[in-house]
Amino acid sequence: MKTKLKIGGISLPNSISFIGPKFMATINTKTDKIKYVKVTNSTIIRKIPFIRGPVMLLRQVWCFNKIWGPVVVFIASVALVAPDLVRYIPALNTAFTLDVLNWFGVGLLALEGLGLLYVVCKYRLKILEMIKNFKLNHGAEHKAIWCYNKGLDLTLSNIKSQPKEHPNCGSTIVVWFIILIVFLHKIPFYNLICMSLATEILLLADRLRLFFIPSLLLQKLTTREPSDEIINKAIKSFNTLLKLEGE
Repeated sequence: MKTKLKIGGISLPNSISFIGPKFMATINTKTDKIKYVKVTNSTIIRKIPFIRGPVMLLRQVWCFNKIWGPVVVFIASVALVAPDLVRYIPALNTAFTLDVLNWFGVGLLALEGLGLLYVVCKYRLKILEMIKNFKLNHGAEHKAIWCYNKGLDLTLSNIKSQPKEHPNCGSTIVVWFIILIVFLHKIPFYNLICMSLATEILLLADRLRLFFIPSLLLQKLTTREPSDEIINKAIKSFNTLLKLEGE
């Protein structure tokens, strides 16, 4: 029996993406246009526990947007590591570096605030519609991955019968990151450690369903039964990825 590819997904209000070992295919649900990018994938890193999580997540961000992806990766990396480097390495623990770090933190918060304000102002009349579209796309993404993992043909009827919640959804990382950070926030490099642990929990969630329960509750809010039209778009994106991967 042919081994199934490890395929993940990302949903946004106007797109559904599927990510394989070599490529990522994205369909714009408004225009039906499909784009794809080649992704970097190290099989060695994927086998190293606690390191693979942050690297894989940053890789997805990098590939998802070739222009802003590297900038986001850099800012996220600095935000995760810099505070602890300054705090726990004596040579870096100076008044100057602490001032720089504090101003960086203030600047990052200001940037996030301005970004949020911009989004709310620009899309104030479309926010509810965007949330609805995201839920529909998110549900279709999960159903398509369930269908593929079970070895079923990617047809409308097969996908409609699948659950809209999935144990390997990225929301598992979000939920467990928040839970872990409550208990581990006083240890060095807690951001990085919590992200690594949360990713390992994600990889275990489909085998140990206990870890899936918090994420399941969140996915009840972030997914919705998709329409036939949205499912057909997900099928188109998924089939494009399988073709690119040589399936």
